[in-house]
Amino acid sequence: METQIKIATFAPASLPPIDLYEKGLNILRNFKIPVKNFVDFSETPAGMKAFLLYEILTNQEFTHIWTAKGGFGCLKLLPYLEELFSSKFISPRFPTLIGFSDVTVLHLYFYKKFKKFSIHAPMIATLPNLESEALKFLIDVIIHNKEIVMEGKVFQEGEAEAILLGG
Repeated sequence: METQIKIATFAPASLPPIDLYEKGLNILRNFKIPVKNFVDFSETPAGMKAFLLYEILTNQEFTHIWTAKGGFGCLKLLPYLEELFSSKFISPRFPTLIGFSDVTVLHLYFYKKFKKFSIHAPMIATLPNLESEALKFLIDVIIHNKEIVMEGKVFQEGEAEAILLGG
């Protein structure tokens, strides 16, 4: 099912090299994906970053939040987010978070708190390093809300059912 997407970019922790970040944004623009940049290339305290993330999540304008880069600072956002979300109702249109590495702490937080699934995928600054086939697949997943089927070799045959969260 294809939906109209609009992506917000956000740096929850450390900042990416500006040249790689700009190249990543250009890749998204080449796919005609609407992007609004919320990455501030100045030192911003964790509390301010958490408030910005909260605003992006709750304003209903975006379908996805794509992280620019990860970093230990993702963990520093959690106490602030917990306070900000303590009494706020989150609608079903909560944007999908995209990122990996240290961003995993945010994936896990949003799943635990809101049962919100996210996409464990490369960040904006690493998009220029992706092979074209992998990039096209990722964009297809995002634009067309394509379901991902896990494939691979098993160590022990059998059946299991569980929620798989990245890390």
